[in-house]
Amino acid sequence: AGFPIPTVNSYTMDIQAAANLVDENLYKMSSLDELQTSFTDVPEDYKSDFQKKFDVTDMLAVPRKDKVIYASSDADVTRRVALSIKETLTQNGNGKLARYLVNFTMPALEFLRTLEINGALIDKKKLPDVTDDVYKSMIASEDRAVELIPTKVFDDFDLTESSIKKLRQDGKFLLTRDELVSEVLFGKCGFGVEGVKKTAGKERWSIDKESRIILLDRDIPKEAVDFIDAYDEFSDDHTMWSRYLKGFEKNIKPDSRIHSSYSLCVAVNGRTTSRDPNMQNNPKRSKQAMRIRELICAPPGYVLMTTDEAASELRWGTMLSHDEEFIRIFQNDLDPHAEVALLFLRRKDRAWTQERWNRLSKRDKELERRKAKASNFGLWYGQGVNGFIRFCKKEYGLDVSTSEANEWMSAWFGRFKRVQEYQRNIVQ
Repeated sequence: AGFPIPTVNSYTMDIQAAANLVDENLYKMSSLDELQTSFTDVPEDYKSDFQKKFDVTDMLAVPRKDKVIYASSDADVTRRVALSIKETLTQNGNGKLARYLVNFTMPALEFLRTLEINGALIDKKKLPDVTDDVYKSMIASEDRAVELIPTKVFDDFDLTESSIKKLRQDGKFLLTRDELVSEVLFGKCGFGVEGVKKTAGKERWSIDKESRIILLDRDIPKEAVDFIDAYDEFSDDHTMWSRYLKGFEKNIKPDSRIHSSYSLCVAVNGRTTSRDPNMQNNPKRSKQAMRIRELICAPPGYVLMTTDEAASELRWGTMLSHDEEFIRIFQNDLDPHAEVALLFLRRKDRAWTQERWNRLSKRDKELERRKAKASNFGLWYGQGVNGFIRFCKKEYGLDVSTSEANEWMSAWFGRFKRVQEYQRNIVQ
């Protein structure tokens, strides 16, 4: 029609992802209408004349010329948005975000598209059995917990055997009521233990996993300990059953695969997100975790492969901080966790040598490396003493005293001096 032919470059711009780079808080999964308003001067109702003149539900009846103009309008607005974002990303001579878009965002989106298309193959024969086993385990752990609840709590919440049965028939469960669990643990009619922290925005004591771990370390009644143990099992099983197994059942397509939707435009920290269902957080540490993971299988003639980036966070941190000790460790292909474990052991006994470390049993080495891992992966992020102690307990199951935490931190930062300098510079 006489229009110049546009030049096609070697890559395209996803304007939704590009806008997210401009401002990750403002542009989350933004629609074309939202981006048009923000990045162009095109009127909001640019298609309204057409919609008044023609019936958009019957496009076959629309004359070809009008149809072409209408069909091209979104493409034109998309191009205008892209040009505006391009100018924003490269303004003031700063091409950092533009390079990030080209070198990371667009290739990552192509990879995520492949993940979506391929999906995850689910063993539909195993799924009903696993679901049934997890459901029975969940009911058993809830029954154990219910038997331990003091009678007065039942009276206050007007709970009876028939009401509990009715809840289960409706697909609901007694222990999913946080206010009830909180009353059992902390209330006057319950076990009356001292709470750890208040729930955000509320006056109720928190029952989150971190609080439960801390409670088990305290001198609390045996019935309270048994209740928390049963509640922990119920909570794990309920998460498996309601979030993962039900999600699998709901989202399996005719090809026996789950095609989750992935995005770079939701999380403000730049991580990928997955929905319908979330396939990035399938459990791996709980009792039933392996049963869930076994449902994701490979077709005949293929195998599933797992890969791990070896100490990637420590390598990135080393590049940013230019810490000489970490550079030495990685350049000589040493184990950073074993090096830090030896550092801590030598703090107590200077006679520790590499040969003595090599003679340790696998179990003893793993325990010492776990202490080092907690330090390597925790202290890089500027944790204080209390935060570090909680991190050790929650993520690695380590009971660390305040004096021990201070000793580890002193030894660690004494060895990796440039890391602390880097952290101070970042804060400044």
